[in-house]
Amino acid sequence: MKKTTIALALGLGMACGAHAGESVDIMYEVIGTAGEAYSAEAPASVWKRISVDSDELAETVERLKNDATIGDIEFDQQIEMIRPVKEEKAYPSVRAQSVSGQSVSDPEFSQQQVWMEATDELPGRLSIELGMGIYSNTKRMKIGFVDGGFAQTDDIVFAAGANIEDGNDTWDESILDPSCTNRHGNQGAHLAAAEANNGIGMAGIANADVYAARALRCDGSGSTFDFADAVTYLIGDPVAGVTTLSGPVDVINMSLTGIGACPGYMQSAIDAGRAKGVVFVVAAGNDSTDVANRFPASCEGVITVGANRFDSEKSSFTNDGEEVDIFATGSGVFTTSDSGDYVYVSGTSFSSPIVAGHAALIKAVEPEADEFRILSLLTSTDRPALENGVAASGAGIMDSFELARGLNDQTYVARPLVHAMMHEDRMPSDAYTQAAAALNTCNLYEVDTAKLDVVRGGGQFFKVFEVAKSSDFTVTNGVEVASSQGSRVLLKNVDPTVNNYGLSVCNADNSACDQEIPVNLNVQKSFTNLYCS
Repeated sequence: MKKTTIALALGLGMACGAHAGESVDIMYEVIGTAGEAYSAEAPASVWKRISVDSDELAETVERLKNDATIGDIEFDQQIEMIRPVKEEKAYPSVRAQSVSGQSVSDPEFSQQQVWMEATDELPGRLSIELGMGIYSNTKRMKIGFVDGGFAQTDDIVFAAGANIEDGNDTWDESILDPSCTNRHGNQGAHLAAAEANNGIGMAGIANADVYAARALRCDGSGSTFDFADAVTYLIGDPVAGVTTLSGPVDVINMSLTGIGACPGYMQSAIDAGRAKGVVFVVAAGNDSTDVANRFPASCEGVITVGANRFDSEKSSFTNDGEEVDIFATGSGVFTTSDSGDYVYVSGTSFSSPIVAGHAALIKAVEPEADEFRILSLLTSTDRPALENGVAASGAGIMDSFELARGLNDQTYVARPLVHAMMHEDRMPSDAYTQAAAALNTCNLYEVDTAKLDVVRGGGQFFKVFEVAKSSDFTVTNGVEVASSQGSRVLLKNVDPTVNNYGLSVCNADNSACDQEIPVNLNVQKSFTNLYCS
């Protein structure tokens, strides 16, 4: 919120219940601490929080407005858990029946349909069980949850936590809130990190400890100031009234929402976490609307997750839009909310922790992976876009099996034509956005031949050919658009909406080319909209 609009905000804030003699919290931005652009080493500004008497509010705001070192001034807002669209009780399996023939010993695993292999009849399943059979890295990760409704069970490990909402970090009922009727935080935490193959309950995706930041009350509501403090706590920075963590978590899941643009202090907290290598995974929301007007889903630097059905169609309730990065099954998801209490739930709150668990798996293999690298891996699969894919970004459904194969150097079946800026070492990169480089960033793509089973001898090189969509790909039909002796071939000014592309291996004197390999990728996965306005 800019200082030029603070008077309106002040009026709204007073109208929403600030009475004489009550204290009102204000966040204000101190600018000029570094350069204007976002920097991992030194942020351009810092946010400070003060509490003032309502009688002094107008005077305080006026003073801040007239201070040249003060940027935006923002008030607290309401944020809520993304409530399940549907929740039905699930009954425990009979152990002897449930574990026979399973890959894990968890007795409820047979009910976790999200884990099962995608089929022609159920293409919206995520093939997680196949993927889990590939991972060899057993490094234990840290997943933080900004939420509420946490409760101890035998199937999850809470490593630490803080009651941000009440300013209390004593590890007792103030965090685990046994009196709460909802178990929203637990439902997500078990999907991401329930102990797998321990003979208890269900299986989670990542080998991980859970860090609980309770920012919501038992009714599922909370404040954006507490939300920002919860993020600050989980990234290992100090928060008044709670014990600072020894270091940041690896991934933070946020299945909660507010209406409007991303508040500046919230974005600042997220950016501070990104600077430390923390990856943020956020639920898109269940309002059947464009996510652009919901936060934190629309904040910068987060991976926003929508929900699909088992038939691979978009869930009717999920938000969509350009800020939605990936879809994961969110209709009829099996999880647990308390010991021995199982439910089938629907909502993006349950798609998000599935992706958060996979983000932790990626960071276990590649510790330096940031959101760009993780998003690139999640989307560079052969899984088609949604059957009724109306997300403006064209995001598709994640595929756990293909992700695992790519991470573990097995045959990677994904077609490798992607937007060049999806490679994490180029994000952000001025070299690809300057006019002097003579590159059109909107139509800058790359073929990564390392993702294909291609054999190349000494002195040979790769060539990429362009063919009209009305023609089959062959070298004869194609027009050469790029060549390289390196593993990556950069394509300038190409348009996957009009043409298809193919790769061939050619000898050094260009007298012969063979191994004609179509590499066109569904244009909905090109992410062109991220770089074109």
